[in-house]
Amino acid sequence: MQRLEQLIEQKMQSLHFSKLEEFAAFARIGRATMFNLLKKPASTPNLQTLFKLEQALDKPIAELAELYRPESQSRAEILAAQRGKYRTEGRNLVTELLEQRQAERAR
Repeated sequence: MQRLEQLIEQKMQSLHFSKLEEFAAFARIGRATMFNLLKKPASTPNLQTLFKLEQALDKPIAELAELYRPESQSRAEILAAQRGKYRTEGRNLVTELLEQRQAERAR
């Protein structure tokens, strides 16, 4: 599996971007967030950032999420933990973000 840096580098080349800031703007991700993802290996993006990376890199979110899964934990364990962690006003944040993504695609 490719690393995030490789995926971003390939996409930047295809878009003829020479600076990471250009890719961050294209992906609608803050410059500091983008640098943290690439320079701090322990940095894990939130779901909204993963959705933005999914669109910018044309990669399924499941593939991107795998980049951050510790080898000692199964994918199911990670997803179960995320479902419990992200709750807002009684609604599941994952559901809200999926609805938001669908609305953006419908525009």
